[in-house]
Parts: sequence; structure tokens; C-alpha cells
Amino acid sequence: MGSGTTSTIRQRFAPPFAKLWLALPLLLYALLIFANPIGYVGGGSDDLHYLKAARCMAEQGWCVPQDHWAARWTLNAPLALSLSLIGDARLALNLVIWAFGGLALCLLMHLTRRLANARASVFAGLLFVATPVTGFAMLTVNIDMPELVFLLAGVAAALRSESKGSRNWAVSAGIAFGLAFATRETAAATLLPLALIACWHRKWRLIGLAMVGAGLVVVGEALFHWLTTGDALLRFKLALGHTGIASTEMVGGKTGVFPLFNPDVIARWRPAANIDVHWLINPWINVLLHPWCRMVMLVSAAMAITGRSLQPHILKPVLAMMLISAALLIYGFAIDPKPRMFMQELAGIVIIAATGLSRFVDEKRALALTIALLTILSGLAITTIFSGVAEAEKTVRHWQSERGDRPTMDGTSLSAMALLNNGRESKTAGIRVSEPYRITVSNTECLPGALKAKAHFGGLLHYAPVRRALMRFTVLPRPVYTCLY
Repeated sequence: MGSGTTSTIRQRFAPPFAKLWLALPLLLYALLIFANPIGYVGGGSDDLHYLKAARCMAEQGWCVPQDHWAARWTLNAPLALSLSLIGDARLALNLVIWAFGGLALCLLMHLTRRLANARASVFAGLLFVATPVTGFAMLTVNIDMPELVFLLAGVAAALRSESKGSRNWAVSAGIAFGLAFATRETAAATLLPLALIACWHRKWRLIGLAMVGAGLVVVGEALFHWLTTGDALLRFKLALGHTGIASTEMVGGKTGVFPLFNPDVIARWRPAANIDVHWLINPWINVLLHPWCRMVMLVSAAMAITGRSLQPHILKPVLAMMLISAALLIYGFAIDPKPRMFMQELAGIVIIAATGLSRFVDEKRALALTIALLTILSGLAITTIFSGVAEAEKTVRHWQSERGDRPTMDGTSLSAMALLNNGRESKTAGIRVSEPYRITVSNTECLPGALKAKAHFGGLLHYAPVRRALMRFTVLPRPVYTCLY
């Protein structure tokens, strides 16, 4: 067969094959959902607050928010719609979080392809799904992923506006940025450096039109709150009052003081990776060394230092944006510096790492693919064995059907079982017992006096052969214990 014929075959089959490669990250996401569809967790997580707000909206249409969780309508409204259509069940919540996760993945791949190439976008998608902090956010009810989705959409629309010279795309970028800010005020930490970069490049037309789009959302929301409550600044007051809410992550529980640029608030947050040096640098060290994101950070740093990542005229603004944004979050907003709070920065880190790996493949294919595979597998090894409470729900429901009466539970257990019986009273016709009984659901082992006890391992650890195999190499994470007294 001649070289001309071979070239023709390659040209004919390369595009479809390339498109199949682009679907790999979505396939990995689907496999992750199948392996460990964590969903609602409860306990000490924020998802209980979002569930309560969504239930209220599903029943009443609109509820005046009483805390900053309830004010985040960009997440609560889709959850409420899903609950109304499907019912008060896990699937209703899961469909919303999977949609946000899929959108974030597609937008990140689109931006990576625009800034680098198609191969880099595949690496970016795989790393994004496999990195535990982002993968976990794609499987659970949280505000981090919706905020990232709107920010990525805004950047994508802004870049398209510049390439097409379109005013509509510029306004759309502003609307997306406005929705990101409406999702959570911390989006401002990313929007400020983005605005500075646009100013540096003298993109005045884009800035002006984007401000119009963002203004439509921000002013519209403020007007709505003014009409319904008489307080146009309601959501800002609720957001600034979060330090008055007790948190186990803060030394002393709460402060109740104004959080912005407040050293006392910054210093009180417990280190995410338990590395305590000094409050000024604790957030940086703990996020960089946190097991949920350190692998992709190491790869990203290696690729950037060796000059294999983005072109310098792109890499420098991206790094500047990430550093400014992270500093504003830590020292300005005084947020609890957990890795999940730096989702936008992690997206940039993933793009840098993916672009570097894409170029490294051309130099040393085996080594580059080995690094990528180790990074992906090490991340999935964490996400796929996280213990959720879905299996515990089945156990508690079975015990209820046996005993008939509704059990008493402590606050943590009630939160974890918020979806039990679809949020309603038990309709089982079991035998009614004369003595009351108590059920606990937590990560603490059952006490010796328990009548029944069951340990629920999450994801792949649900299967005993997998547990036995992994026990030879590592210490398994604690399961969720369900105890009946």
C-alpha cells in the first residue's frame, strides 16, 4: 500500500477517532458515578441546608431566605424544580449535581482546547474528574460546582465575543459572571483579576458590555429582594453574617464579627491538612499538600517550571489570576481555606498540567502517559471509596419496617437520614413495639450494647473482595456505622 493511500486513510478516520477521544472524560465521569454515586451526605455537610431550601421552594414557590445557604437560588431553584418533578428522592438531587458536573467538565475541556489543543482538553477532562476535590464536588450537593460552571461559562463567552466581535456574547459573558456572583459572593475574587487582565489588554468594549450583563443579574436580584422583603441587600447581609453560625471548622465555634479582611477570622480556621505553622501561610501549605489535590498540583508545577505548559503570553495571566484570586479568598473574604473553596484555581491548575502533559507526550510518550495514569488512578482511589449514607438509608428503612415505630435519632443521624422515607413519615406496616428504640448513623463504631450493628463501606469498598485486596496495602477509610439500640 502506497504512502498516498495510507495518508488518505488517516485523513478519513482521524476526525471521528479524535472525537471519540474527546468523549473519554465524559465516560470516566459516568464510570465514577456508577462506581460511587455519593449524592446527599448530610451529617455536618452543607447539603442539608440546600435540601431544606429546595424543599421550601418546591412547596411554596419562593421562601424568604433566613441564611446564606437559602439565598443561593442558582442551586436551590434547580433542586426545587427537580424535587417537584421527580419527588423527594436521591435521584432528584443527583440529576441536578450531575448536570452541573457535566457542564463544568465540558466547559473546562472547551477552554483548554481553545487555549491549547484537543489532546490537552482530553487530559484536562480526565484530570478534572479524577482529582478528588473536583470529582467529589461532581458527585455531591454543593455550591462550589455551580459557581465554577458560571465562571467558566463567562470566560468562554468572553473569549468567543473577542474572536467573533459579537456584542451578544459579551453581554452573555456578563450575565454568566453575574450568575456566578449570585451563586456565591466569592466569585468576586476571580472576577476582579479577570477584569484587571481585560483592562491590561484594553478590552473596554468587552468590559462595558459584560458589566451591563452582570448588572442585569445583580440589580435584578436586589430589586426582587427589595420587593419581597423590603431589603435590597438581604443576601449580602446574610453572607456577611456567616461567622455568627457555629462551625466545627473554626476554633471557638464562631466569632460573629465582620469577616472581610479580618485577621482574627482567618487565624481561627482549622488547617485543612492539619499542618499548623502560622495563620498567614497555613492556608497555602495545607491546600498545596492536601491529599485531595496535591498530585495534580505537583504535575502542574513540574510542567510550568520545565516550560512545557501554556504559551508564556497565556500562562502568565492565568498564574496571576490564580494567585490574586486565592489571596483575595484567604485574606479578603476570610473563607474556610479548604481545597473545595479554590475550585477556580484548581481549574487553572488542571489546564496547566494537561497542556504540559499533552506536549510531554511528544517528547517522552511512555513517561508522560505514566505520570498521567498515576495521577488519575491515585485520585480515583480516593473518590471511589468514599463512604456515603445511601446504603445506611436502606438499612434504617429495613429496621423501621421490622419494628414499626419511627426511631429516635440524634441531630447528626437525622441530618444524614433527611431523605429517609422520601422526607415523610414512615408508611410501613411493621409490628409496633412497646419499647422505644434509637438509631445512630455516623463514622463512630457502635457501642457494645447495640441490638443491631452494620458497617457500610462506600463505592468499590462495598464489595468484600476489593476490601480484602486493598487491606494488604493500605488502611481503609472508616465506614458509615448504623447502630440500633
